Amino acid sequence: MVEMQFLKIVVLASSLLVSLLLASCGGPSAAEKHFAAGVEFQEQGRLNSAVAEFDEAIRLNPEDAAAYYNRGITYDSQGQFELAIQDYDQAVLLDPEDADSYNNRGTAYDVLGRHQRAIQDFDQAVRLDPENAVLRFNRGIAHKNLRQFELAVQDYDEAIRLDSLYAAAFNNRGSAYDNLAQHQRAIQDYDQAILLDPGSSLAYNNRGISHLRLEKLDLASQDFDQAILLDPKYASAYYNRALGLTLLNNDVDARKNVERAVELGFDRDEIEQAIEAVKSGR
Repeated sequence: MVEMQFLKIVVLASSLLVSLLLASCGGPSAAEKHFAAGVEFQEQGRLNSAVAEFDEAIRLNPEDAAAYYNRGITYDSQGQFELAIQDYDQAVLLDPEDADSYNNRGTAYDVLGRHQRAIQDFDQAVRLDPENAVLRFNRGIAHKNLRQFELAVQDYDEAIRLDSLYAAAFNNRGSAYDNLAQHQRAIQDYDQAILLDPGSSLAYNNRGISHLRLEKLDLASQDFDQAILLDPKYASAYYNRALGLTLLNNDVDARKNVERAVELGFDRDEIEQAIEAVKSGR
């Protein structure tokens, strides 16, 4: 299972910046005080309190796009994506030129499985902010989720053109190439992702999968070992290492990895079926 990284823009004014802005305006209104308190609670991770403050800010000033936007981010953080979308809807209505609101609404739609709707928002965000690499990155993920791998590659190409140090974009482009059966090309991207972010267990795991598909079993094992060294609770890496060890006829160590993957939450039936399929084909 090749894995991707998913990012979204979450732009929050820091509590210090909010305080400075309010002071420069000659003192905050009641709505602005609640907004500033909401931002501070967000920074502290006190999400329910942040929502309550943004509720009050919106009650006092229902035309404040930033309050809807930040409450949407808070709902996102709580996993309440439908409520987040409602707030981004309002933010877009009040400030239709804000690319971040379109982007964040797109990520919420994508999480909910409404990938084509997400792409519409990412298209609009890109139109408003064409030099923003993250917007291309997120749209690439939505295309990948629709199995539109060529379009995903195009978006990751643009993300990398705009930010040549974007490790996650190299990783995700590698994932798209893997899905297009261009495994050597995928490895080149994972190599670059690792060069830019040597601590990425995800990139090592993904490169191991590409090596596995090219039957470079020793290289695959090395990558899975490194992924697990970086993240000892990485269930997918244990799963993939179990497959590699099975191909190497090392059923004893493969079984240890199966049990560890299951212990970490991997579905036993899924992994057992995969192991049996590997055994029948070796």
